[in-house]
Amino acid sequence: RAPLTLALVSCQNFQAGYFSAYKHMAQEALDCVLFVGDYIYEYGASPNALRKHTGGNCVTLNDYRARYALYKSDTDLQAAHAAFPWIVTWDDHEVENDYANDRASSGRGVDFLVKRAAAYRAYWEHMPLRWAQLPQGPNAQLFRRYQWGATANLHVLDARQYRDHQVCTPPEQGGSRTINDKTCPERVDPRLSLLGAAQEAWLQQGLQASQTNFNIIGQQSIMAQMRTITREQFETLGAGANPAAESFWNDSWDGYPAARARALAQWGAKKNVISLGGDVHASYVSDLKADFDDAKSPALATEIVGTSISSPSWPQTVTERVLRYNPHIKFGKSDQRGYTLLNVNGQRATATLKVIDDARRRDPRLTTAAQFVIEAGRPGAQPA
Repeated sequence: RAPLTLALVSCQNFQAGYFSAYKHMAQEALDCVLFVGDYIYEYGASPNALRKHTGGNCVTLNDYRARYALYKSDTDLQAAHAAFPWIVTWDDHEVENDYANDRASSGRGVDFLVKRAAAYRAYWEHMPLRWAQLPQGPNAQLFRRYQWGATANLHVLDARQYRDHQVCTPPEQGGSRTINDKTCPERVDPRLSLLGAAQEAWLQQGLQASQTNFNIIGQQSIMAQMRTITREQFETLGAGANPAAESFWNDSWDGYPAARARALAQWGAKKNVISLGGDVHASYVSDLKADFDDAKSPALATEIVGTSISSPSWPQTVTERVLRYNPHIKFGKSDQRGYTLLNVNGQRATATLKVIDDARRRDPRLTTAAQFVIEAGRPGAQPA
């Protein structure tokens, strides 16, 4: 039962900052890197960027190839690739922000699959992937599984290619938005899927057959429910209130709560599942529960969401309100960039959240923001 140590990373916007966290990560003793999305950003050059994208918005195969070449010119990223094997999956910016299946975030989907085919091909050319992941036009099977002896199975998911379109977003607009159940009852439609039926079945079969101490899910977004309200509502009603206008982000698992419930029912049966996510440019440690609104509902699995390499997030003051309003989220930090280490050794997994003081500096200082322990058979993380 050899121990496993991996680094969880995501969201490296070239224009928002340097990839300086990799300079520190390259000195760690790692078995592999797990990258869970937004390796590149498809946008054109921003006038206020720290360092600018070359070219406009990515559309063609050559556009995407050039963008990967630009990102891989970063010497700290090069060092991390040279030091460790990488296991990768994509999110949205490898193609287009907030796209869903065959629908562009702009809503103009006539030529979107041509664009997706170009983006997928460039991704395969530049990432450490096998022939099994070679795209066929706009389609590529990225979900796959890795086994680390008797220690852990790593199930890598694709939460973009097969998902149902985000609910309560006009088709002519596409993309994501915040919604609430009063104005958008479609959110709880039991037919909605984030992974698609085939991938859901594949994951369930893999979990049922797994005999390892831990099952690690590598996926793109935050899975824990994150109820949000305005600052005015929060200050008036306080934590634990249930206003009719509370909102959910429809691009994360909150937009697909029935799919989340199906997944957690499977994960809870194993009692040893750790979900690793990204996308939100912040660190969160959460109990994944059948009923997030019931304080007595037991944890079925554990979630660790890693912060971004360089992409910015909202202020920490907003995160503090999120924590008070969502008690199943045990830790949250949105004001620093970095990476997360996960060490799985026997019946114990330890998550260490590493952060840098400033991604706009070439040589930032690295500190540990928090450390949590997960015991096999006991879902939920505890401070170390």
